[in-house]
Amino acid sequence: MIRHLYIRCLFLSCFLALGLINTVYAQEQSMVQLKTLDHKLNPYPGLKVVLNGGEPNKVNDQGLAFVEISTNDLPPTTVQVLDDKLDVESWNFSRGILEVVVRPKTYQEVSALLRDHNNQPISGTTVVYNSNEPIAAVSDQNGKIVMNLPIDHDLNQTNLFSVNGYKISAIKFKGSSGTIRLMALPKKAESKTISKSSTIIDNSARELSRIDNFRKFDFDFLDSIQSLTVFYAVIKNVDIDNFDDELKRKIDQKFHDLVNSRDDSLAVFQREHFLGNITDSSLIERDVSLLIEQAMIEQQSLDRIRDQFDKNVAVLEDKLSGGGTNLSNADQMIIIEGIKRLNEILNENERKFFQNQAQFQRLLDILRSKLTDIDELEEKLLISELQREEQSKAFTKRLITAIAVALALGLFGTISFVLTRKFQKQKNQLSKANAEVKRVNEHLEELVSERTVQLQETNQELDTFLYKSSHDLRRPLTSILGLSNIAHMTLGSEASELFDRAAETARNMDRMLQKLINVNEINNPSHYHPIDFSKHIQNSIAQNNELIDEKNIEVKSQIQSGINFSSYPDLIEIIMQNLLENALFFSSINKGNHPEVKVAVTQQNGHVSINLEDNGCGVDPAIQHKIWNMFFVGHERSTGNGLGLYIAKKAVKALQGEISYNSNATNTVFEVRLPVNGR
Repeated sequence: MIRHLYIRCLFLSCFLALGLINTVYAQEQSMVQLKTLDHKLNPYPGLKVVLNGGEPNKVNDQGLAFVEISTNDLPPTTVQVLDDKLDVESWNFSRGILEVVVRPKTYQEVSALLRDHNNQPISGTTVVYNSNEPIAAVSDQNGKIVMNLPIDHDLNQTNLFSVNGYKISAIKFKGSSGTIRLMALPKKAESKTISKSSTIIDNSARELSRIDNFRKFDFDFLDSIQSLTVFYAVIKNVDIDNFDDELKRKIDQKFHDLVNSRDDSLAVFQREHFLGNITDSSLIERDVSLLIEQAMIEQQSLDRIRDQFDKNVAVLEDKLSGGGTNLSNADQMIIIEGIKRLNEILNENERKFFQNQAQFQRLLDILRSKLTDIDELEEKLLISELQREEQSKAFTKRLITAIAVALALGLFGTISFVLTRKFQKQKNQLSKANAEVKRVNEHLEELVSERTVQLQETNQELDTFLYKSSHDLRRPLTSILGLSNIAHMTLGSEASELFDRAAETARNMDRMLQKLINVNEINNPSHYHPIDFSKHIQNSIAQNNELIDEKNIEVKSQIQSGINFSSYPDLIEIIMQNLLENALFFSSINKGNHPEVKVAVTQQNGHVSINLEDNGCGVDPAIQHKIWNMFFVGHERSTGNGLGLYIAKKAVKALQGEISYNSNATNTVFEVRLPVNGR
């Protein structure tokens, strides 16, 4: 048997060791405290948060939750909230706490289908959403467009959208999807082309007219030439050899400036086409670099155009310094119309500039919100690396611990084998000792049973002795009281007074013996039948008539009608007599008020209540804890033997009842509660 136990211990040791090693290799779980905050960093309650595409985790009313998550998924790479009106603005994981900041959605993804009057899809068409920040989208082959639009806008308004070459006949959106119906506008392309061609012809004619005038060109205004065409038209009609060296130098410099300007334009053109090569397969870093380079080129181009424009305006101001008196009316009208057209173009350019600027700014904001801050990413990567190092150290530590535990368990099995033999010996010894104790206990139970029977017999004998002794002692006391009465009637006053004192002493002793008889009656009650409380109250009053008449005590009784209560009459009589005797005594020694005792009997909630109230001096707080003691006398003027309240309480307990009192300086109330079904 011992060998089998040893084998079992070794098997258990190996099993626990394998379990520990398996636990080390198993994926660890970490408890993370999840907090949801609004954009003002106040707790946001009741949200359901999804980490790394897993199960939703709901936070409580304080925006808190505890989530068990794999350490390999920390820090989380994706965080979502299951609320259509909220977006995750940012999140931060540090020291086991994941803080998620949410904000109200300002944009929603909206899709719409472009349909013509025949309900056919319209593909390859640009739709513009007209707002402070215009948004454009091109329909796919199914006529579908997708836009990110402000969430609080009513999309069922035709003036919010515009489509080049079409008129919007109807818009119907429901939620984030809808339909836009379009009607094609009449084509005016040919008329526009003719108009544009005639405009070009007119401009060319005016330009040729100016070239003819360049034959008389004043070289003091050489800086006003802005193109190689005009420069050539001017130079080809003059003989440069006749110019002085200074003018020749200015002409050469002007020629080089115009050529360089043309080269810069070609370079910008080439760069602009190169910068447009951002595709789905290009690297994000390269795309951002190209966008930055393009923005810088546009900035330089704007500066260059503005400088050139200012120079041209200055030259034009110089030309018009004479008020245009040297121009014909037709030329003046042409210039005025040109200025108006120039103003319209500048206003249109300004509108497009701000429109494009707003659109670019919105796109940049979207890109910025989707990109993770580099510093934060580096910090997360560093934390992740530190965690991996800690996990590696923890793995090594746990592996060593597992091996140590396995060895310890093996050692434990060996020690257990040795100790088992000792325990077996001790078990045999203990069995013998238990058998001996059992034998002694069985004998002890018999001895206790014998002693209990003897004690019960002794108590019974004491009760019998007390009862018979009390009766035997009362006989001579009764004789003494009879002789006292005869002496009082036959002898003189002096001898009569002595016999009265002897009679009073005999009466006190008789009352004490009567109370001792009551103790025997409490232990051995008899004659269980319905109780007449009125009868018992009158009997108790009759037994104390001498004191009532002597002290002129007023006794009032009030008994509730219809009381149905059965018990032992002797015990009820004992309770009434002793409590009434106590109340009469204390009301009689109070000189301040007319002595008065009230007795009330009521029945309710399965109990009968007996209340005795006196207007005496009350119970001194210093002795309240002693009044139920045997032979305790509560007042210096008392002539009793200190057994009344003790016997009353003993009788109440025999009836399974309760007795209590409430006392102050002016009155005392004793209350007895007896169960109706108590026996």
